[in-house]
Amino acid sequence: MKPPLALLALAACARPHDVETRYPAAPPVPTGAIEVRLNQPSSALTVTVDDRIVVDRARSRRALVTDVPAGRATVHVATGGRCEQARDTAVAVDVVPGQVATVALPGPEATTGCQIAGGLTLVSFALIGVEAAIVEVALALRHPRVGWR
Repeated sequence: MKPPLALLALAACARPHDVETRYPAAPPVPTGAIEVRLNQPSSALTVTVDDRIVVDRARSRRALVTDVPAGRATVHVATGGRCEQARDTAVAVDVVPGQVATVALPGPEATTGCQIAGGLTLVSFALIGVEAAIVEVALALRHPRVGWR
């Protein structure tokens, strides 16, 4: 039996992917590229170069912007998705013709609320396991022939 196409498409979208884009309206001058790298993927990575949005809320940890005019460029990197602390970083980079300027940044950190929710989920699963063990012991003591052998 083949899985539905929509299910495969949804599974493909769940993983972070590298983003490659071009600088909008690059003039006919020498150009280079800017690569933004995060050490952890963000569920909402936004990148602007000289106040032009080149990546908008992508689930990614890497963005490559090509055809950026040579010279000094201001790169703003914003992260902060569903369970991430919002962070906005501005970096000035020198774009050299034919070269790639790399902006390496720490990835987003989880919010306190999401960390607490994750911990409570683990505790609830542990309590369900303890409850199942107690029920099994109670049944074994109540009906010795049905319990452990």
